Amino acid sequence: MNRGELAVVTGASRGLGRELALALAREGYDLLICARGAADLEAVRAEVVALGRKCQVWQGDLMTATPALAEALEISPVEVLINNAALAPALKPLEELTTEDFYPALLLNLCVPSRLMQAAVRSMKPRESGVIVNICSLSGRRAIRNASLYSASKFALRGMTEAVAQELEGTGVRCFSVSPAGM
Repeated sequence: MNRGELAVVTGASRGLGRELALALAREGYDLLICARGAADLEAVRAEVVALGRKCQVWQGDLMTATPALAEALEISPVEVLINNAALAPALKPLEELTTEDFYPALLLNLCVPSRLMQAAVRSMKPRESGVIVNICSLSGRRAIRNASLYSASKFALRGMTEAVAQELEGTGVRCFSVSPAGM
């Protein structure tokens, strides 16, 4: 059991993030769950508490509030970080993408997880313990027609994850990606 160890899950209000948060609670982790939807987050929090675990809610837009969350991770004994939050832009060919499409997708799908990884590593390395999981989706392994931007952001996150995993060898901190098919 992992009684009292802290797991952080972004995009935890529904879908895969919700299921991961509940699975971690069943394994004995206390949780910090993050997402934009307050009502959905509160429902997940209630389920985690019903499993006998502590659960803090961080409700907000990671694209604008990542520094505050990262600061909290750096000073907390985070054992598990799961970067699940993502933005899948509308499916359209490259020539129809606009500048407004690029920034949010790259920010949420690459920059936010990278900053949260950085903060978690600062918490994990001194303890020589921790796990970082980045959800990269199948689009991070195989390009999908009319999803060039989403695929590019997930390929980039997978590359970042693999490089960080090499940097962390021998530290007791593990970093890897998971690439589930469409949900």
